[in-house]
Amino acid sequence: MKTETIAGMAALMALACALAADAPSGGIEVRLPKPLAAGTLRHACEMRRFEVPLKEPWDLSSAAGVAFWMKCEDPDAITGTWLYFRTGDGYYRTRVEKPSAPGEWTRCIALRSKVRLYHWNTHVSLHELHAEPNPADLPDWRRVTGFQIVFSLAVDHASADASVRVRDFSPVSSGSPECAAALKRADAAEKAAIERTKAFAPRGGERRYLGTHVWGLDGDWDKTCRMLKGYGITDIIPLMAYDGKAYYNSRIEPPAPIIAKRGDALKACLAACRKHGIRCIPWRSCWELYTVDSEKELNRLEAEGRLQVSFAGKRGNWFCPTHPGNVQREIDGMMELAEAGADGLLLDYFRYPGVDYCFCPRCRGRFEESIGRKIDDWPQAVRKDPALAKAWSQFRMGVLTDILRRARAEMKRKTPDILFASATAATLGGAEARGQDLPRWCKEGLFDMLFTMCYCTTHKMLANDVKNEMEFMRGSKTVLCPMICFASGAIPFNDPDEIARQIQVVRDAGLPDLSFFRLEEYTPMALDALRQGPLAPVPGK
Repeated sequence: MKTETIAGMAALMALACALAADAPSGGIEVRLPKPLAAGTLRHACEMRRFEVPLKEPWDLSSAAGVAFWMKCEDPDAITGTWLYFRTGDGYYRTRVEKPSAPGEWTRCIALRSKVRLYHWNTHVSLHELHAEPNPADLPDWRRVTGFQIVFSLAVDHASADASVRVRDFSPVSSGSPECAAALKRADAAEKAAIERTKAFAPRGGERRYLGTHVWGLDGDWDKTCRMLKGYGITDIIPLMAYDGKAYYNSRIEPPAPIIAKRGDALKACLAACRKHGIRCIPWRSCWELYTVDSEKELNRLEAEGRLQVSFAGKRGNWFCPTHPGNVQREIDGMMELAEAGADGLLLDYFRYPGVDYCFCPRCRGRFEESIGRKIDDWPQAVRKDPALAKAWSQFRMGVLTDILRRARAEMKRKTPDILFASATAATLGGAEARGQDLPRWCKEGLFDMLFTMCYCTTHKMLANDVKNEMEFMRGSKTVLCPMICFASGAIPFNDPDEIARQIQVVRDAGLPDLSFFRLEEYTPMALDALRQGPLAPVPGK
């Protein structure tokens, strides 16, 4: 994501929090950034959120939910609206109706009965939640400390005014007429969406990939694989390792403490996949060190020159890809998973964090060597001088490409039949900003498959992404598999018809397979609906 986009979102949230000091009374107005033009660098899902803190916790244990008023100047700019209840250590999400009339106040109701868990505060809560169910993970309706309003934006909509106002939050009684009417509308909308889903025809002979975190559902891989097989899922992509933490007995990464209680997640997953005839493609997150909580360890790595340095000269918690020890660690980590008996390996975060990295002395030296001269005005020169900026971008992409060549050669020498894949940015601009030279990677066949992280909120956005991706992959043997993000923020579980439309986009493009992100508690609800339409069994296939 561009630095200015991040800064803009931070400023947006800070402004909203300041304006919300008197919540729930009074109004909050937030002007959403204009949706970006299709094909430009954007944040996955193109979502905007802002906080509504409460001065004192609310007790909603006897309420059916909350109501508030919202006004949107251009409703067509918004594809979805969600309210998140904040309580305990997590957030709990439900979809709310967006205003349909421009510039008019609309009464919105967020129903407790439609709430689903959504943790996003730490890696631990995201990736270890299924392993150790904790009472703190359940909503404590007696102590709701705030809300978040989240909007997904239509990237292909040139909005003249995307400002939104919300005001007057209040509890809603379960016996109130407006609550009953809201519940009736929500139920009717879900049923209608399922009926629309049935209109999409199934297709046989395709592989269907599903990304998931560590433990499957309820910490039971056998149960999870049996369920997914019934839904027609052929391959699962379980997260198994970061730099700094592994969920199996690794020689390369420190094993997560939780496996002492739960056991080796990779071993359990592989066994369940073999039993139920599902391929297992473990997922390794590269370079980032956000799971390393020890400041002492990070300081040690910084002293050894192993961490990336930002444009502003600050330490980043990512391994630098020009350090030989870091490179060998990544390749060793890849090979450890590849040689564990898996059917494939998917690399995630095989990139730089963004355009602000890495400007460490070693990267500077390597870059100067590549261009054959010293740079006095470092690092400003690589942004002031267009020729240097282009050379710098090529250098960063070359660093990662060279490592991939080494990894690919070793992978195919030791495990020649394994599927070698990567999750990448969905656009060339987004990829280059992160050091991913997708056209070259495809031309050289460094990956067998690219799972592009489209995560689009509408099928029109996905169609545009797929068109652009197929263009730069033309003539390549690398298989393109755009990831459809369902039941995980971009598209809610109760919008199966939108998921069906995105499935149809992929099929209409002539691509052979489907991929989805990700498996959560309510994913079966989406799969139940899709199994009646585009994912229905095809006799003989």
